[in-house]
Amino acid sequence: LSRRQLQMCIETGILTYGIRQEWCDVNPVVRIEVPKIKERYIKPLSLEDVEKLKEAATHPEFRNMRFSLNLMLYAGIRPTEVSRLQKTDFQWDERLVIVRSTISKTGGGRAVSLRGIHNIRKKDRYIPRNWKHKWKALRRAAGFQSNWVPDICRHTFASYHAAYFRNLSELQMEMGHRDTSLLRSRYMALFCEKMLLRSGEKLNSKARDLVCETRTQVLFLVPYLMVECV
Repeated sequence: LSRRQLQMCIETGILTYGIRQEWCDVNPVVRIEVPKIKERYIKPLSLEDVEKLKEAATHPEFRNMRFSLNLMLYAGIRPTEVSRLQKTDFQWDERLVIVRSTISKTGGGRAVSLRGIHNIRKKDRYIPRNWKHKWKALRRAAGFQSNWVPDICRHTFASYHAAYFRNLSELQMEMGHRDTSLLRSRYMALFCEKMLLRSGEKLNSKARDLVCETRTQVLFLVPYLMVECV
């Protein structure tokens, strides 16, 4: 919600309560037309940028951040949510991570699939202390100084997932959205129309490369992951 929409929700609630208490007869707020919010296009990370982050995470000082990077890139979990995850939030047998409502940005909990963790050592599958500092240092080591967009890993996951699979119902569950309207306006419409159609097969192949890597890790390594996670 925008600040104006939030303000109107609060005003409407107050006036509606006033009507029920017979303090007033009408709610003038309902007559106000709120302009629709035009979603801003968010460019996802390129495969080159993704590889820079993954390469930086292989350095000894950032090895304990590989798991966190994986959760952001291949599960679409927000950085603030990742930093607050606890050991009990990981269901290894089901290969799921539970984002509790108490740590979720939107206040709604969700279960997200763990993807491609086969190449991360079991002892490295945890959320380290001083997470925000380590995450900032990892980005700098990868060459990202001040040109970093908040939640860009989440946007990258959603953009490539939407562009390749076109399965908004599944993506909606993974992202924790109430419905598919935001996915359609922000990721499907903007990403597909502005990038795929404009740039043709070249960008389409890039999108397929990133998501295909994720999909291959999930489908091909399911038996391995089941053994690893027990």
